[in-house]
Amino acid sequence: MPRRAGSDLTRTVSERIRTRRAALGWTQEQLAEASGVQATTISRIERGKIAPSLGALQELATALRTSMGDLVGDPVSEDADESRVLEAWRGTDREVRSAFLELLAAVEKTRR
Repeated sequence: MPRRAGSDLTRTVSERIRTRRAALGWTQEQLAEASGVQATTISRIERGKIAPSLGALQELATALRTSMGDLVGDPVSEDADESRVLEAWRGTDREVRSAFLELLAAVEKTRR
């Protein structure tokens, strides 16, 4: 069951869900279909009216192809360059991911 909003964490979660959904070019209805969370609930979450339950947060993160940590502002993911890499990875197709993994392998070889 969603909880009433009001905290900085709730605002962070609502902004990150809205931003990630928009980056995918999805409507709230499309996110609802992909996540199983009702569109009205997503609207209330994105407006900061309620905080999602942990179950709903997990469903939304999975549908948005991200982690719960990214949605709540995990400090480990706060590095701007790291965030750019993760965002690029999540938004690419198999061919681009393959090229990215080849580049990563080359970088790893230089570090040995």
